Amino acid sequence: MARPRAKPRAKPRAKPKAQAPPPASRGRTDRTAIKKAAFLQSLAALGLVNAACAAAGVARRTAYDWRDQDETFNTGWEDALDVATETLEREARRRAYEGVLKPMFHKGRKIAEVREYSDTLMIFILKSLRPERYRENHYIKHGGQTLEELIEASHAEDDPPQTRHRPRDHAGNSQGSTGAADRGSAASPFHPQNNEEATA
Repeated sequence: MARPRAKPRAKPRAKPKAQAPPPASRGRTDRTAIKKAAFLQSLAALGLVNAACAAAGVARRTAYDWRDQDETFNTGWEDALDVATETLEREARRRAYEGVLKPMFHKGRKIAEVREYSDTLMIFILKSLRPERYRENHYIKHGGQTLEELIEASHAEDDPPQTRHRPRDHAGNSQGSTGAADRGSAASPFHPQNNEEATA
């Protein structure tokens, strides 16, 4: 008895090869990558988006679209700004610490050079490095008092001591103190009562 023939095994299908992008698309991608690199290089050198766009030949809106859509480009953007900021910081330190030579002229002729330093830049640098020491701090310690208590205490400090917390009578004079007229009449030798006693 003849054996049944085995079915031939099916050959595995070959995986389709990835198609390369058309030459036009590949060229456009290369140009975009070149423009991105040029923009980031200009941004690191200049520190200004508009100036970097002009130097790289990129529209401002296009640069911001790249930053929103490309995470790698966004990271490069931040790194470029850090480089530009460090460049400015070095220049500020140089002007504050080493100074800048400025020429002096007399009758249109240069006669000398004077080194000038920037105290303002020095102050800003110190405030950025040691803010807890050099920045202008304004703290108000109230010790747990309420706002009304603080206001009342400040008014009490402003009042003169002889008129502080003294009740007044119906005439408006402070009780327990002699009025100005009484003090004047008792001490003045020209008061009529004193004159009568003196003549008597």
